[in-house]
Amino acid sequence: MDYVALTAAPFATDDDARAVLSAFHAGQLPRTAWNHRAHLTVALSFARQHAPDVALVAMRAAILRYNNAVGIENAPQSGYHETLTVFFMQVVSLHTNRHPIAPPFVVDANALVDAWGRHDLPLQYYSKDRLFSDEARARWLPPDGQVLPLH
Repeated sequence: MDYVALTAAPFATDDDARAVLSAFHAGQLPRTAWNHRAHLTVALSFARQHAPDVALVAMRAAILRYNNAVGIENAPQSGYHETLTVFFMQVVSLHTNRHPIAPPFVVDANALVDAWGRHDLPLQYYSKDRLFSDEARARWLPPDGQVLPLH
């Protein structure tokens, strides 16, 4: 299966989105397919199954496990980024709060990415220096710009 192609554009089918989830959880999603769409799709799957605090813990653990499986070093300058993970889990929570009745997963995942999938979105809330600091990678730092809406 061409996971890079599946994550390069909106998902065509529910099976496509779920195939990405399965490959991610099995540690078999190619690193080149572990892009922003894939990240948000995994985050959404946790957010639709769990309360926000549990979804965050699950997402954090899943990213760390995936990184280890595919050889991504989790270090001060690479791999897992706590502030980005918390930020995007808050974004996904905002999406699920605004859309409490989930449509089919493929529709939900594509809508999330359409609404919130801009790669530079965190820079509306963070300065580059703060967001890309070693401290932000290691632990949650609140935005130093505008505040993410709650609803």
